[in-house]
Parts: sequence; structure tokens; C-alpha cells
Amino acid sequence: MSAFIRPALVTPVTNTMPVTVNLADDQMNSNGQIVIAVTNLPVGAWIISSETIMPNGKVFTLPDVPACQTGTQQQCNTWFASQHLRRRITYQPASRFWTIQGIETALLLAVAAVLAGACTWRIRRSRP
Repeated sequence: MSAFIRPALVTPVTNTMPVTVNLADDQMNSNGQIVIAVTNLPVGAWIISSETIMPNGKVFTLPDVPACQTGTQQQCNTWFASQHLRRRITYQPASRFWTIQGIETALLLAVAAVLAGACTWRIRRSRP
């Protein structure tokens, strides 16, 4: 549950940077999306999302490209360069760790207090 709550506790940082695709180093997942190693982030950053996007902001999915299917690796890399892809990374810097931990702790203590109060009220109400 906290995996859904944590990203919303403190507004994450989003960076968008140009991508240079080199199929000798990068990989592609089963959805046709390019998996590129994330670099240039602060040490210890918690990556929430990392996407390769097109100039219009949509997530890039590799179409059927003759240069990549039957051409050389250089031809395929040249085609990728012509796509002007960017990398959009959303993350929480490590410096926010204790802030997020404090907020989570306060929320969980508040929930525990409400439940304890409800239990106490229910027990007292059910006595004859």
C-alpha cells in the first residue's frame, strides 16, 4: 500500500533529457519500449518512473522499421537519432528520505489512533 502513497507524499522531481540510443548497449522490453540505463541522477535517488518519450510527449514504442529489421546497426542507430527521443525521469532525491519517513509515520500513527478510538468506543458501547 505504501508504494502507492509514497510518490504522492512529496512532489517528485521530473527531469527530461535527450536520449542517444545505441542498440549495442540499450535493451528493448516486450512492449517495444527502449530500456536505457539511467544516469546523471543524484546518488541514492528513488526512481518513480523512467520513460523514453517522443517530441509530442507520448511514450515511444518501436514501430516496424526496415533500417532496424534488415539494415545494419549503424543504420538503425541513425534512424533512432532522427526521432529526437527524450528521457523523462521522475524521482525523489535521497535528501527527502527522512521527510517522507516522517510524513508516513505521522499518517500511520493517526490511523492507529483513530482505530484505537473506534475500538474503545465499540467496547464501551457494547457493555451492559
